Amino acid sequence: TLSLGVGGNLASSSPRAGYEVWTASVGPKIDIPVWNPARVAQLKRSKARAAEASALFRSASERAVEDIESAYNDLVHHRHHIESLQREKTARLRAWKDSQAKYKAGIDSAIQRTDLGRTYANISIMHTRMKLQAIQSKLRLVRALGG
Repeated sequence: TLSLGVGGNLASSSPRAGYEVWTASVGPKIDIPVWNPARVAQLKRSKARAAEASALFRSASERAVEDIESAYNDLVHHRHHIESLQREKTARLRAWKDSQAKYKAGIDSAIQRTDLGRTYANISIMHTRMKLQAIQSKLRLVRALGG
């Protein structure tokens, strides 16, 4: 640091000496810190702790972003799959109802009608499972966002 000032000191060179030494200083003064190994070590420890905290924060934030991204991608995938299964379910229901009408008219066989009913039931189960997975993905997303 640089400072201006006046200072003085009155000291005895030894207790038995018959004279005293008086020193004075006037004008600018520059203080240069003396090399202190304890201070340097403390500074290195502080820097190491800061670097470790920074790395931990970076790791936690990257993991949080990955969790959010994964949950969101899963949710989008499940929604698209649900839409596809809904179209398939609607088509299978229509085919099953047509088969029932044909069976009642005597045009279609009971095996065909039963097979279409089974495929409709399987698609309905898949649709319901996919809805459950979408709900679970949405919950993961909410949790990842801190909710």
